[in-house]
Amino acid sequence: MFGQVVVGPPGSGKSTYCAAVVEFLRGLGRNVCVVNLDPANERCAYEPDLDIRDLVQLDAVASEHALGPNGALIYCMEVLEKNVDWLIDHLVELSRTHDACRYFLLDLPGQAELFTHHHALKHVLDELVYQPKLRMRLCTVNLVDVHYCLDSSRFVSVLLHSWCTMLHLEQPHVNLVTKMDLADQFEGMNIRTEAFSADSEYVLDTDHLVEQLDQGHKAGRFASLNAALLEAVDDYAQVWFYTLNLSDRDCMLHAQMKIDQAMGYVFREQDALRAAAQAQARAQTNE
Repeated sequence: MFGQVVVGPPGSGKSTYCAAVVEFLRGLGRNVCVVNLDPANERCAYEPDLDIRDLVQLDAVASEHALGPNGALIYCMEVLEKNVDWLIDHLVELSRTHDACRYFLLDLPGQAELFTHHHALKHVLDELVYQPKLRMRLCTVNLVDVHYCLDSSRFVSVLLHSWCTMLHLEQPHVNLVTKMDLADQFEGMNIRTEAFSADSEYVLDTDHLVEQLDQGHKAGRFASLNAALLEAVDDYAQVWFYTLNLSDRDCMLHAQMKIDQAMGYVFREQDALRAAAQAQARAQTNE
């Protein structure tokens, strides 16, 4: 089995992404199931095949334990960790009842600490990977809203957050800059869209970022820190970004192929996916 672990801050478009990818892949003939693991997601943009709210209710947790939104969400993830067999059994059942579905989208909450240092989510994902019933091959799909590219300081925070997520979850990892169709609406965008290469990959220019950061009003205090952080990111060369425009089929296809490659999805499926997309595009053109 294979799965995309869809993470990212609130408002980055996780549920919208899941809905679009399910429609896109099913339209190309791939059998996909989508799982909502966000107990705060009351209005899904899709019809989940499995919903964590059948296991634990966020409002009930907050009321019973007098917790705020963040505390209640962490509590729910810890409940999922303790009841991971519930998730495993339902995924196995889905694979048997939904036409042998072996490709899943896991829609996660947007709370940053769940991906960067809290133990619950990592333990759940490890169980999915190492549980003999599943042996899932996972890929973390980290969604970043394009507005975080408005200035260099925000983009550096995105770099570090993406890196921390990658190191903590220890899964194959793909970063996608979402809502690229809105990029032209932003003025003063220091991380320009021209920085993305022809295949939609962001070309990291640390010298440019340091130069932009040094122009800030707090540049003197943090100049050495900024330079050291960006040097570390550049030296390890582990953080890359690809663009995503959900209304652009070629962009969608490119992103899904990158994710498939990262998780080791059967390579012959790559050719089938590309051929199906091309055939569908030709059919729409002929209409």
